Amino acid sequence: MSLFRPIRKVIQFFVDKPLAPGVHIDNRYQIIKLLGSGSFGLVYKCKDIQKNQMVAVKQLRPTKQKFKKEVALFNREICMLEQLNHKVLPKLLHSFSDNLGHFYVMEYIDGKNMEEVIFEEKRVYHEKAALEFIRALTEAVGYLHRHEIYHGDLRIPNIMLREEKPVIIDLGLAYGEKEDFVARNLSSILKSKKTQEERKQDDYHDLGDLLLFLLYTTFEKKHKKALPWTEELQLHHSTTNLLKRLLGIDVPYSSINEILEDIDIAIEKL
Repeated sequence: MSLFRPIRKVIQFFVDKPLAPGVHIDNRYQIIKLLGSGSFGLVYKCKDIQKNQMVAVKQLRPTKQKFKKEVALFNREICMLEQLNHKVLPKLLHSFSDNLGHFYVMEYIDGKNMEEVIFEEKRVYHEKAALEFIRALTEAVGYLHRHEIYHGDLRIPNIMLREEKPVIIDLGLAYGEKEDFVARNLSSILKSKKTQEERKQDDYHDLGDLLLFLLYTTFEKKHKKALPWTEELQLHHSTTNLLKRLLGIDVPYSSINEILEDIDIAIEKL
């Protein structure tokens, strides 16, 4: 681990203190509470006092605001959200900068984070339910890919449930192929060595990891020795084949439609 990482964490602890409940951002958004924090930003539940509705406001961490690249990444996330309109993604409502930093405002998702659902409520997903959940998520990823956006961070903390359907809440590490998604004068900063195909496969792999995670919610350990998932989980062979291809163990998928077809086959078999 880098020697600078502990130092960075200490700096973040003192500099990146969340804004307190009651504080007004942009003379409009009253902070209710901190919803979450990541390495990139802080997200608050706020009341839009002009429209009398709840919203989510994301703030770029103060420690990131001095760096051109970090501000560029934050602006890129805003540009991506501006181009998207889908029920599985929060809608961008507004963006601005003031003396408190860089912010954007998005639709507040009135639901539960998957971390809360699985680790606190101890919800379990049997094979069919897990496949149905991943199918909805795969459709969402397909929507992003059609817009040449690759999420790159599909994990349990970045997914919420709204009316029992998944919603992707964080595009902080996403990558957009279209130049429109990035300010032209910053494009050289944001160049990546990863190809479009590699990014696509990363998202497929994340879908496989998520499916495996959901399937393990029903697992009861019977042996002291850890075994491969192919031995620990009793799955229909269609689900096993789906997982192997998503995870790159067998021939990788070439498209979202191909994945959806195999998910439908696996669901039908159950």
